[in-house]
Amino acid sequence: MSRKISEFVRPQGADPYRPHTTVQPRQPQPQPAPQFTTPPQPVRRPVEQKLTPTPPMPTTIQGESLPPVDLESLDTHLEPLPEKKQRKRRFRIKLTKKRVIISIIILLLLIAGGVFAYLNYTASKVTNGGTLLDLVAPGTPLKTDSEGRTNILVFGTSQDDAAHQNADGGGGLWLSDSIMLVSINKSANTAKMVSIPRDLWVKLDEQCSVGNESKINAVYECAAGLVSEDQSPSDYTKKDKEGAAALMKTVTSVTGITPQYYAHVNYNVLKQAVDAVGGVSVDIKGDGASGIYDTNFDWNCPNGKPYTCKNVYYPKDGTYELDGQHALYLARARADAGAYSYKDFGLARGDFDRQLNQQKIMTALKEKAQSAGVLSNPVAVFNLLNALGNNITTSISTGEMKTFLTTLQKLKSTDITSVDLNGDTPVVKTGSYAGQSIVLATSGIYDYTSMITLIAKQLSTNPAVAEGANIAIYNGGETSGAAGALQTKLAAGGLNITATGNADPSGSSAYTIYVAKPDSFTKTVDYLTKNLADATVVQTAAPASVPANDADIVIVINK
Repeated sequence: MSRKISEFVRPQGADPYRPHTTVQPRQPQPQPAPQFTTPPQPVRRPVEQKLTPTPPMPTTIQGESLPPVDLESLDTHLEPLPEKKQRKRRFRIKLTKKRVIISIIILLLLIAGGVFAYLNYTASKVTNGGTLLDLVAPGTPLKTDSEGRTNILVFGTSQDDAAHQNADGGGGLWLSDSIMLVSINKSANTAKMVSIPRDLWVKLDEQCSVGNESKINAVYECAAGLVSEDQSPSDYTKKDKEGAAALMKTVTSVTGITPQYYAHVNYNVLKQAVDAVGGVSVDIKGDGASGIYDTNFDWNCPNGKPYTCKNVYYPKDGTYELDGQHALYLARARADAGAYSYKDFGLARGDFDRQLNQQKIMTALKEKAQSAGVLSNPVAVFNLLNALGNNITTSISTGEMKTFLTTLQKLKSTDITSVDLNGDTPVVKTGSYAGQSIVLATSGIYDYTSMITLIAKQLSTNPAVAEGANIAIYNGGETSGAAGALQTKLAAGGLNITATGNADPSGSSAYTIYVAKPDSFTKTVDYLTKNLADATVVQTAAPASVPANDADIVIVINK
């Protein structure tokens, strides 16, 4: 039988912790149903004080068991939260989610900013200033010379080579054994590469540990003040720029070409660059024999058997696939004397063959980078720059680098040619000086006219150079050395100077220009009159008093 909850309501004022005894037994007669009123619900407020738990309700009253409670009769209705508070709680939830999203975005921006800063640092570390955005911008125009050419001096040192590091006295860590001048003619869409012999004898601007004259490979080392130091000095950047500036000046004096930029690399650059593009295909052509073999790189074979690994071995002429390490081996090969040098072949001209192979590797690297889409992909360019890291320094800014890469994309392999100083008509030769084996120009020691003339002819865009007139210069004035000075100036422009000397003055103007065959070599005559102020042109052969009157054009300096 169910019982009503009112039968168990405690009297008002009764002790809540003790059972009350005023409950009357149920009468048998029917009782009217009690009337219940629901007291007003108190306003719910947050409870701040600590609650004391209520003791459990007794289960017996004076020995009697409590009857079961009719739960259906209980008023279990709860008032809903006011709508205003519900909206406020939902707003707090939404606000929390919003804050999480904003926090994530800020975190991502910070990470992206850090990555971008690192990318900028990498790009600026390799290049001479600028940011990564410059690689995707239109690009900064490249500097040019008077003929519209952009000339870049590329030179390599050996500070990262273990063999050089462990050698006595530093082993030539900072000697620039590879020196190459790259000249790009953007309007003609051509490029020329000129390798400067490392043993070319030159004068130094300042006294050095090697003296005041040396091979050209010591110019950078002396000017930078680096001998056996590694690449960690705090002032390395300053020293590197000073060394590069000195080498650029010397290269200008021996080639007649002024570099606008330089790129200083070490051994790892070539290796990493070749590996970054997946290897290169190089056209191997032996000198004096078919193929190339140089045993000088087999002394430390990985199998523990020296001179068996054949790191530079191409049995016959042809195209070979090279990875970074083998490209580096070939770039260094020149068949030096060694224990097994009697087996060597294909490098009859020694360092001159090495220079040509270096140029071939450079061309192959450019071709592979272009075909693989590296040059047109800023991300791939960055990956390449990141791989190069501390292995290259350059005066080219990031914006200029973008323009340079765009220019390279337009060049075909057939547009890139080499100037061979020791080719069919050599302009350099080997000799002995100061107890050393050296290279000097055929025009004489410290006289680089033969080199300057050949390079100018190969690189020049001057139409007068194409005419190939033979020019003689004679000094009839009072200034000593005037003929030699003019020879240097014109040779730098690519003109062919066949003779110099002294003669009597032959006119009142500063220069008299005799043309042996009237109205011939018109481009050359125009070039001379534009570059020689106060010049008179005579369309006839020079007087018999002038020694070399068989030249096509004779210039007499009268003042």
